[in-house]
Amino acid sequence: MALLRFTNPTDIPAYSGWEFKVYAAEIALRAEDMRDAYAAYMENHRRRFSNIPKDWGRYAEAQRVAELLAMMNEACEVDKDVMLDGRDYVWSFSSGLMFEKRFVSVTCPECHRELSPEECRVLVWSYGGGLAAEGGRRVVCLAGHTLYSCGEWNS
Repeated sequence: MALLRFTNPTDIPAYSGWEFKVYAAEIALRAEDMRDAYAAYMENHRRRFSNIPKDWGRYAEAQRVAELLAMMNEACEVDKDVMLDGRDYVWSFSSGLMFEKRFVSVTCPECHRELSPEECRVLVWSYGGGLAAEGGRRVVCLAGHTLYSCGEWNS
């Protein structure tokens, strides 16, 4: 089984306003699961945005996701692990897998321990109120260190 490995980025601008620290956890996902996430994005792009101007950011994003999809396809075919920068359309595209606990492992850099999905909890967070609120979920180890987090909504 080919794996996609990445280190959770800790310098995402949105992290600066959160009341918890996000650690640079090493995360392993099944390459086939990320392949499926990228393929779903590309199918949506083909249906809704295939005729957008090439100078739009969404066009550049789709080009990079297409490259990542090809990389995941190859990794699955030859059963070879892939290491990517977590900022390169990995962190945001892996949210569903992380929150559904469909990752293979995550290593807590504070506890110095590799954890299975069963050893982690998914917590809901939110800040603010009214029209100045945001929220999402985060994956934490048994000691409560945030190993992955992503905002899912804002008002």
